[in-house]
Amino acid sequence: LLLVSVFNMVFNATYRHGVLLTQYRELHPDDFGKDGYTEQLIYSRLQSEGEILQYDVLKRLNSYEGGTKNSILFNAAALGYSAPILSTRPIFFSRWDNTAAFSKRAAGNYLLRLRELGINDIRCGQKFGTATDCLNPIIDNRINELEKEELDMLSEKYQMGFVVRTKALSDYDLIYKNTRYYVYKL
Repeated sequence: LLLVSVFNMVFNATYRHGVLLTQYRELHPDDFGKDGYTEQLIYSRLQSEGEILQYDVLKRLNSYEGGTKNSILFNAAALGYSAPILSTRPIFFSRWDNTAAFSKRAAGNYLLRLRELGINDIRCGQKFGTATDCLNPIIDNRINELEKEELDMLSEKYQMGFVVRTKALSDYDLIYKNTRYYVYKL
């Protein structure tokens, strides 16, 4: 009980009230950089180029002016379950969709979104020791294939404000580009 109380005091002083963190920041300002401590923690957890590039996109969209309720058509699978947490905007597909099996409603919603993209055959061949995310490359390919009419329909139906893909588009305004992704405002 004493250990829990001490931990709670240190945690509250450090993170909730910023007491120890503020003092550390004053002693070692170079450790925090221009983006701050939270940003450094996030970057320290990113391990692959895919994670870094996907987070870069979400960070740009988080700072983009405009309605935060507009969702993003983006399959940020490399970020895993953290993508919707790191984004201030809803993401149309995420790793949380893998939990759809726990609810008929969630599973139905996921299947509907797949069908909206034109993905109807969703059988994954599974063998022991293989990955269970066989739909991610299919979703990525389909997002890259979407034409203006399909994107406009999705944008209207789902209040989608942005699409992120690896293939360039000419029909929409490019708002950001990194070495892999193009980000368009719909």
